[in-house]
Amino acid sequence: MAKLLQVRNLPDEVHETLTRRAKDAGMSLSEYVGRELTALTKRGTMRDYFARLDALGIHIEGEPLDVVAVIREERENREQQLYSRLVDRR
Repeated sequence: MAKLLQVRNLPDEVHETLTRRAKDAGMSLSEYVGRELTALTKRGTMRDYFARLDALGIHIEGEPLDVVAVIREERENREQQLYSRLVDRR
């Protein structure tokens, strides 16, 4: 049996975007949101992903990677290299 879902406090811009996308798809807002939510539930979560890896015997160890810190560090390294090249040309 289909269930009813009510979403409260949805920002106007989100509602407008969903309404426009539903119209572009030739669907009602309810049909469109239902389709998108169904697709969302079919995607695995990170927990699902790691459970599958674990079942395959693949274990990821160590601390989570701080992507922002890595990017900043690489940018600093690149800037230092570029600066060194400029200074060496003088």
